[in-house]
Amino acid sequence: MKKYYLLIIGALFLNGCNKNDITSIACNDKDAIELLAQLQEESVNEPFSKLTKAQFKLALKQEDLLQNWVSAMTQQKKQPTLSDVFIEKKMKTKIVYDNFRTDKLDEKSQKRFCRATMKEGSIVSLGDIGAFKIPRPQDIYYSIQLTDDKKQIYVELFNEE
Repeated sequence: MKKYYLLIIGALFLNGCNKNDITSIACNDKDAIELLAQLQEESVNEPFSKLTKAQFKLALKQEDLLQNWVSAMTQQKKQPTLSDVFIEKKMKTKIVYDNFRTDKLDEKSQKRFCRATMKEGSIVSLGDIGAFKIPRPQDIYYSIQLTDDKKQIYVELFNEE
């Protein structure tokens, strides 16, 4: 299972709250969700980070050919390919989540294991290359935890397989 981590150091994301009174954080906490979106953008960009725009377009065509061949050979309905969801212009990431759930809470550490649904139509930026538009709702698995001093949020993104 691949994990991605993000710890915002020095940032006081819990503004407006008396930090001494906070013992845990909710799965739908606004600041945690902003960190989660940032993590998702980084994890999506990682495989493409060293590709030029031309190399990326070639990879899209190859993926489309493979997907079309698999659909034809297995008589299955064609699934959306990367080209189907690729937007060829620079866009800002805009991920919308809903249906927040707590799967598990570690009482000792106050680490919360969460799940949320990334809504259809959310945009994930690929920088200068373009962006992806999410074709259908997708469950996202992550954990959140406050640091011991209650001033920072620690977020882990899990790729469930």
